[in-house]
Amino acid sequence: MFGSAALDTAIGLITIFLMLSLVCSALNEMLASVTNRRGKFLRLGIARMLGDDEPTDRTSVTADFFRDRRIASLSRGRRLPSYIPPSTFGAVAADLASGSTALSGGARVRNVLTIARATGPQDGNPVVRQLLRDAVESASALPPRLLDEPPAAAMARIEAALGRAFDDTMNRASGWYRRNTQGWLFVIALIVVWAINADTLTIVRHLAVDEKTRTALADIGANQAREPVDPGTGDAGSEATNLNAAEREAKLAEAYAKRAKHILESTRGLALPLGWTWSEACAVYASSAWYSKTFGLLITAIAVALGAPFWFDVLQKLASLRSTG
Repeated sequence: MFGSAALDTAIGLITIFLMLSLVCSALNEMLASVTNRRGKFLRLGIARMLGDDEPTDRTSVTADFFRDRRIASLSRGRRLPSYIPPSTFGAVAADLASGSTALSGGARVRNVLTIARATGPQDGNPVVRQLLRDAVESASALPPRLLDEPPAAAMARIEAALGRAFDDTMNRASGWYRRNTQGWLFVIALIVVWAINADTLTIVRHLAVDEKTRTALADIGANQAREPVDPGTGDAGSEATNLNAAEREAKLAEAYAKRAKHILESTRGLALPLGWTWSEACAVYASSAWYSKTFGLLITAIAVALGAPFWFDVLQKLASLRSTG
């Protein structure tokens, strides 16, 4: 009996963590979409790749890159693109480094090779030129010689080498983006958890003595574990998904919000220990109890910041244990 009560208490607590994680994740995805966070990190990654310290300066090489019609066509209105195909980056970077978009065919290949192999002081951004040199060296590592190939094939090899360098940089930029998103999730969690007084210590104490709420919440959690959130956006790492990153963020936010609403509606009528009363707030912060209260709220915020997928996984494991016990 004690083991069953302890398991139901854990499942009930995790169900609340899941609900709050869904709410905070939905808010975070909405914020990312509204602020074009993904596009800004893409621009930051490209700026670092191009050796640009002022990517927002209209005269910077990064600004020139994003003004190119091939890049501008990937944007929606005045928003930065959220994804750039490596092949497109390679083509634009080659022209940016060689200083010409008017040349084509063999003339374009010869111009690129001349710029890449030039020695001594050169006009333009030295980092961009070095990027082109590295790409030409990489493309020239295997036969045939670039000048012996048809112009289209030679440029394709150079642009592919630039695209590979771009992919490496974007992998790092994705890491920056994930850490930034995780940081914002924690900030949002702190605000939401404090606003609704979601104190882990209080919740555990309440569930331990309220059998009706504990059992009902555990049943809700077990039902939720059978249906993980599926925003219908496909593999997050696929090119199609990356090309529609803004759409994916919107769908994910909507899916999270719907699931959070569903859990909240399921808990209607239950005596959940959430929310503030004026007398409670005054009593807590007028005594030493605020230490315990702050600690309980902080635990919840940290748990919520772990994200909804994490709590779905934990909930599935505990629900499986409950069903077999």
